[in-house]
Amino acid sequence: LFTGARTAALGGAGVAIPHDPSQNGINPASVATLKRPVATFSATNYVLDIIPAGGIVSFPTASGVWSVGMHGITYGDFERVNGTAGDTGTFGANDVTLDVGYARVFGRGISGGASVGWIRSSIDSYSASALLFGIGVLWEFNGSATTIGASATNVGTAMSSFIGGDDGMRDEVPTVLRVGATHRPEHFPIPLTLIADIELPRDDEATVNAGVEIRPVEMLTLRVGYDALVRYQSSEVDDKSGLTFDDRHTSNFGGLGLRFGFGLLWREYGLDFAYAPVGPFGSVHRLTAHVSW
Repeated sequence: LFTGARTAALGGAGVAIPHDPSQNGINPASVATLKRPVATFSATNYVLDIIPAGGIVSFPTASGVWSVGMHGITYGDFERVNGTAGDTGTFGANDVTLDVGYARVFGRGISGGASVGWIRSSIDSYSASALLFGIGVLWEFNGSATTIGASATNVGTAMSSFIGGDDGMRDEVPTVLRVGATHRPEHFPIPLTLIADIELPRDDEATVNAGVEIRPVEMLTLRVGYDALVRYQSSEVDDKSGLTFDDRHTSNFGGLGLRFGFGLLWREYGLDFAYAPVGPFGSVHRLTAHVSW
């Protein structure tokens, strides 16, 4: 939910996109080549009253690029009932994260980065927290036309649990491994970038996400992507485990994997937008604004 609009419009593919602070949550190395400070803010109109929002500030120093970010999610209000289904008011739920990252260029087109963060989740009067780490690397070659990236994010441990506090049963953190590439064809008549990622979540199926960027004019970039174009589906009932193309078009969630968006850039100001259909739940709209100085 904390993904920037650019990555969201590209189907979630973004681990190999350099020079972009909005990718910092996917790959901490993405800011390593920044030459100027950049502030980024993202907000999402999600389904079921879920609203994620947050920002990150990245600033170059003599030794590398530092980033400081804060994000939050509110899940809206829920009706509280007693044992006899009587209405006793409402309660809320929310998450908040704080993180610090560092990235630098090592030479020969290789850059790396690392981050450390703290997350706290609350439901009514209950809460849990975790300490999370991330690490990433980028390799730009072929005249910077091709980039390969890899990262491990949400690596860490829960510090407390919803029930029992520090001594309670703690949930596993949702670690994600990613590897991907971007490529800009040299002789295409207008600037074109191809992006693809393999995503390996700890608590879900492995997926392949892919997207395309095209820039018809200097200040406008158009994007289309597909989330989970290919996925690894496992089955404990039969022997049908394996890779398969997305089949959500056969259900009420038709078109669920498609993503669309655009980016605008004028001088030091930028705005990215992403649109994603969510089947019978409607659609998700995501905005990311950034400014450099």
